[in-house]
Amino acid sequence: MKKRWKTLLGILGLFLVIPYILPVSSRTQINQPFDNSEWIEIEGVSIHTRVFQSESMIEGKKILLIHGLGGSTFSFRHNITALVQEGYTVVAVDLPAFGFSDRNPKLISSQENRAIWLWGVLDHIDGRIENDDPWVIMGHSMGASVAIAMEEKNSTSVKGLIFIDGAVVERRRQSSWANIGYFQRILQVALHHFLIKPKAIESFLTSAYGRVPTQMEIDGYLLPLTIQSTPVALSKFVSTATSKTIDDIVNRDIFIGVLWGEEDAWIPVSTVEMIEYTFPQTHTVIFEGEGHCPNETAETFNDELINMLRNLSD
Repeated sequence: MKKRWKTLLGILGLFLVIPYILPVSSRTQINQPFDNSEWIEIEGVSIHTRVFQSESMIEGKKILLIHGLGGSTFSFRHNITALVQEGYTVVAVDLPAFGFSDRNPKLISSQENRAIWLWGVLDHIDGRIENDDPWVIMGHSMGASVAIAMEEKNSTSVKGLIFIDGAVVERRRQSSWANIGYFQRILQVALHHFLIKPKAIESFLTSAYGRVPTQMEIDGYLLPLTIQSTPVALSKFVSTATSKTIDDIVNRDIFIGVLWGEEDAWIPVSTVEMIEYTFPQTHTVIFEGEGHCPNETAETFNDELINMLRNLSD
């Protein structure tokens, strides 16, 4: 009996130790992912930012693009040119722990903090382009909740909100296990050894797109996730991230645009009804047969987005 207990304790000890033996971070470092990549530091937090402007830039046309879970500025690669051609100054950012932004594991990823960081980025850019007109803020999935936090933080500087399949009707509940160091370490091991891999990213994108992704799409999402310290930063994100909902919007008369994939398997299209119930003035476009990322997959997305922005400007 004693031998059996010793064996069980040995196995238990092994399970407790293994997560701390296995490596959880690669050594990938990327110095200049895009020609226009820049890092703007706000309160000690480094935000990877890309600014796009055209010679025909129209005063007052400014839009911020915020990606969703697992995304980056890469997520808006199909949309930026259309916005620039319409005369917009376009700013795309990577949220900390994602893309090429800060990987500091001590950061608290509350939506309030994200709003502070991103408004700091926009204030910096406003000073550079000498334009303090209000911004249109467009967020995809999780990024839509960030957009709401920004409106709540500085409502008078927001011209309109646009949600792409936005996670904006349910509050994220903190999981008590996510704050336990051992379970954070297990998540880090799982991310490094199983989830941040080509096959896992392919599965993730197949579910989000509603089709099999191309190799270029897989590589575009995978590359920033291979950066050193990503698993540690993401485990901290899971334990500290919070959410905002449409009930937190301050300006009840604000322009709200909704662009949604009819076949979204992640956030159902029925969510749109809840948004429209709270804000009857919502401008809605549903993309037939599209999944969670119509901005990447729908052929008519840019046309609908530009029409929506023109309605906002009228």
